[in-house]
Amino acid sequence: MSAENLMEILEALEKRVDELAGTVSNLKSERDQLLKELQEEITKREELEKRLDSDQESKSEVRQRIQAIIEKLDRMEA
Repeated sequence: MSAENLMEILEALEKRVDELAGTVSNLKSERDQLLKELQEEITKREELEKRLDSDQESKSEVRQRIQAIIEKLDRMEA
């Protein structure tokens, strides 16, 4: 193998390593963006769960108050 052939092989190898390094960098950036989006969605989901819990508590309180009013009306009729 001549020195010229060896240099060509090394240049091709260097080029391929550079391409792979660029691909890795792009994939890391994409991963970071996806992780950020995932965290935002998790935060939104948590906020929605809190709102749902709050709404359910409010509905339960309204239901209890209505039941208390009905019971008072029933006692007044008796």
